[in-house]
Amino acid sequence: MSLAAERRSHRRRMLGNCRMSSLSRLGSLPAVDLDFASQLSSRDIFDPEMTDNRRYDYTFRKLHGAKVKRPKTLRCIWCKEKIAVKPQGRLPAYCSHSCRQRAYERAKWQQPHLLALHKDLKRLAIRAEIRKEAMELLRQMGLVGATTASEKPRSARPALRVVPTTDPEE
Repeated sequence: MSLAAERRSHRRRMLGNCRMSSLSRLGSLPAVDLDFASQLSSRDIFDPEMTDNRRYDYTFRKLHGAKVKRPKTLRCIWCKEKIAVKPQGRLPAYCSHSCRQRAYERAKWQQPHLLALHKDLKRLAIRAEIRKEAMELLRQMGLVGATTASEKPRSARPALRVVPTTDPEE
């Protein structure tokens, strides 16, 4: 892989799903004022109350073309334990798989439960519609009779009546 192609792929990984400008698609980055980029910090964009802004400072400055030293250690987002950073690759967010899993579970259970229930009900309704359409197609092909065991009409239930209580004292 050529150096230019490697830079483009690295840029795409760093930008994620962001759309790239037309200049960067052609292979040359737009001119960036490096003095301005070196003065920026994540506190200009992110919450200043975050415990470890170095992760965001590094990524933000690197994206904007500033020459930045890679941090040697970072803190785990979940347990605040120190993490040794490898010389290459993505910056670690969690110190272990268990911290990553706990963070995932917290995010999962913080979703509104009514929204999850609505999704489940909608999924069930869609499945029922699909089942109904499939049965109709099978009936048209003659593979299934007019009524099946699951669709037999129910017999009329007897009407409920009130039973008077009998007191032994009376």
